[in-house]
Amino acid sequence: MKNTIVTHYGDYDPVGLGEYLRIKNKRTDRTELYLPENLEELVAKYGSEELLAKSRKLMPELRGSSDKAVRRVVSILNSTGRALEQELLLSLPR
Repeated sequence: MKNTIVTHYGDYDPVGLGEYLRIKNKRTDRTELYLPENLEELVAKYGSEELLAKSRKLMPELRGSSDKAVRRVVSILNSTGRALEQELLLSLPR
């Protein structure tokens, strides 16, 4: 597992970004945040203003992040005024 890359498919909201940063803090060079190319469109179309409002207090810390992917998502959240939940189920061989 030492060489395994972790791709975080979390929610695009402050809580999800915080989860990603906690994982990355433990596995610095082997953790990435999944960012679809059309993320801004998806957030604008399917995102929720209420979801962002619920966790807005976490935004100042995220704005100060040195992580490029987090800064991109924070910029999208700021510009759309929305956050996006996503669900993912993976089936992996045993």
